[in-house]
Amino acid sequence: MATILNPTSPGDSPPFRESTDHQRASKAKEKQMTKQQAQGTPKGKGSFCVPQAAVEALLDAQANAYEICTYLTLAKYTEESGRYSPASVSAVNKATGANKLKSGPVDRAIVRLKQIRAKTVKQVSNGYSGRSHAMVEQPVDLGPILFDRDTWHQQTGEVLPDGPTPRGLVRYVLPDFCEEKDSRVWFGNNLVGGIGGFNQPLKALKNAGDVAARLLLAMYAVNDMELWGGVCPIGSCHGPWRHYKPVADDVNLHGRARLIRAKAKSLVASLDHRISGGSAEAYWDARHALN
Repeated sequence: MATILNPTSPGDSPPFRESTDHQRASKAKEKQMTKQQAQGTPKGKGSFCVPQAAVEALLDAQANAYEICTYLTLAKYTEESGRYSPASVSAVNKATGANKLKSGPVDRAIVRLKQIRAKTVKQVSNGYSGRSHAMVEQPVDLGPILFDRDTWHQQTGEVLPDGPTPRGLVRYVLPDFCEEKDSRVWFGNNLVGGIGGFNQPLKALKNAGDVAARLLLAMYAVNDMELWGGVCPIGSCHGPWRHYKPVADDVNLHGRARLIRAKAKSLVASLDHRISGGSAEAYWDARHALN
């Protein structure tokens, strides 16, 4: 898992007042970066983020490997807000190893992504008073997780922040659903751009299959580098955990410590139906594919 699972936590810099010269330099740098993004050129070391709501929507929809890899590639090449992506189908093809520009798997993935809708739940009153009053959960439709530029402009009227060249044209908008950056799911740029000789991680992920792609997405969603140094092992649908079989009686030590002698047995896990459709075999196959 260490090869692919390498998330990076956000590190926002404190706000400061820029001088006019600095602003001009920053704008020039942003224009250059937008051109690089459109060409699919990796931005180097760093990270990008996607909304938790989008991750949950992809899992709820049981998105396939191409759809997940396409969404991550578009997200990787967004600007600072994480919303506006000039990445083209060619950039996704480069990352995933696909080779068709029209009517290919990436085109089909984009069509499906525009149909996947994020949802949330809010607490509302049941409308009764007194002892009958209670708060109940009400589902809320947040809308699609991906828009093409024309549909976004038609629905919002927003003037998109295009770059200075045709390649800097914003092609897709990834709504952030008003999530703060520190609450989003963070990924290292190397997941898309590769590192060293491993230059197409998403191609490997695509080839590992749909269940592996959803499993990786779910693992990133519960990743906690600060507290656990990786995936948080606590909670529903987390894991897997190693099962140990006792081989001797426990021994009480000083300081309320206890020595437990056991030998490692099989792995156990709590399965998320959205990932493997409830198939334990598919889950473990995906786990092995990600190793």
